[in-house]
Amino acid sequence: MINRSNESKMRYLMYVIGAIVFFDIMIIITNLYIAPILTGFGLPDILIYLKALTFLMLFIIISIWVKDGSFSLSKSTLRQLLWLGFYVLCTYFFSVYMYKYYLIVDTQNIIKNQILGGNPALVFDLSRINLQQLTYITTIFSGFNSEIMLFAQALVLQAMIIGTKSFEIQEEPDIMYDTFMFDGKLFYISMLHMLFAFLSINLLTFRYELLSAIEIGVAVAAFAISILNFITSSDVFKMRNNYCKQSDFVSSHRFMILLMIINIVLFALLFGYNVYLYIIFSGTYRIVAALLALVTASYLLARTKSILSLENK
Repeated sequence: MINRSNESKMRYLMYVIGAIVFFDIMIIITNLYIAPILTGFGLPDILIYLKALTFLMLFIIISIWVKDGSFSLSKSTLRQLLWLGFYVLCTYFFSVYMYKYYLIVDTQNIIKNQILGGNPALVFDLSRINLQQLTYITTIFSGFNSEIMLFAQALVLQAMIIGTKSFEIQEEPDIMYDTFMFDGKLFYISMLHMLFAFLSINLLTFRYELLSAIEIGVAVAAFAISILNFITSSDVFKMRNNYCKQSDFVSSHRFMILLMIINIVLFALLFGYNVYLYIIFSGTYRIVAALLALVTASYLLARTKSILSLENK
């Protein structure tokens, strides 16, 4: 567990995460009240809520540790949560870049194919659409979520993650667990779970209606959690035939249990939505991907709980 001698470092980390949460709130306000309204939802419009919730969760956990002396947090869990925030930030950065590119190409196509090579009577209506899209780009992507702002956030966050390596931990003896406490299949099942989670994402379009916007938000959140679970299972697998801290072993398994409970709920929602699409004859391969992700998440949860129940060091 993290030693209380690191309180000043944790407080500084809390301020950095709090600043990122503030930027996310300002982006949401800009999206709702300042930017021009376009048809449907863009991927960045959806992922900003996921990013804000992720860093708000980080801010709350670190704040509780700083304020409550009885609250304990392992260094490995803290680093995993910070890496989750970093992955979500990178995903949001990529969505901003791709969506901006999509809007610029769409505007170019309207000018080339519908204004210059189309009906001149529609020039004013089409120009209005172009103006809205270009105004959206200059308003949204030149503010708090511009590439330079996101790049700065990524640099600072990565520096914070590297800095956690120097955190002092409470004195604890090193122990070696028996090999039956490490199920090698968990690592590979976690890899499959991550693959199925990726396949459940609707990546074939850049704009979404309300229900499909909720679907893509849930799917991306579940995929981010599956990545974090895979990294955690990899760290646990490395403990096999090696000495480790009891707190690291226990907290890693508890963390994976929490992640799989969340993903079971998320993939149950995704599977239910895809069943609904199948009933109305709009189903896709994602119904199979969501079902397989749900099955693998359930297996990982059951097996991880079984292993943790045998821990008696």
